[in-house]
Amino acid sequence: MKKLNSTHKKTPAKIEVIIMAALECFNELGFNGTGMNDICARGGTSVGSVYHHFKSKDQLAARVYIEGIKNYQSGYIEELLKHNRPRDGIFAIVRYHINWVYSNRDWARFLFRMRHEDFMWAVEEEFAQLNKKFFDTVGTWFRKGIQAGEIRKMSPDMYPPVLMGPCQEFTRMLLEGKTFAKQETAASELAESAWRAVKAV
Repeated sequence: MKKLNSTHKKTPAKIEVIIMAALECFNELGFNGTGMNDICARGGTSVGSVYHHFKSKDQLAARVYIEGIKNYQSGYIEELLKHNRPRDGIFAIVRYHINWVYSNRDWARFLFRMRHEDFMWAVEEEFAQLNKKFFDTVGTWFRKGIQAGEIRKMSPDMYPPVLMGPCQEFTRMLLEGKTFAKQETAASELAESAWRAVKAV
């Protein structure tokens, strides 16, 4: 499982340990089945230390979710901005998505399952700000491809489902243990399909 990446260098080491321990416990024991004592035992931290940083399990779970989103989005943007050619960028982000889920299955499961849990209300504003920054950056990159006549023009709300819908379905099946394709084959096939779906005719 990937730890918090370089975009989070200011995150204190102890908080990182708590977050990763919580993520493991939530996935193995379930959110309702996890107690703060389980997280302390997994992370080798004291109860006092955990409560010093997080007032409740709900607050900790919300932070786990936000850190997962940050980790995914920062890598996605980094990969996308490496490429100026639309085809190369589309292939890169689809491969990134597939490879990220393979490498971060605990986080992927948590993000898939927990988006609408009650604890998320506390971070809705932060979550919205992260998404705005993310989609603004992605949108700017896509507009260049549209203006160049290489990506077909659609309503903005159509690009995410057209581009990433098949990826999301494949990764959902992956997390349920229902896939057979090899990682590289899946990434290549889905990248090719995504490009065909958005390229200008």
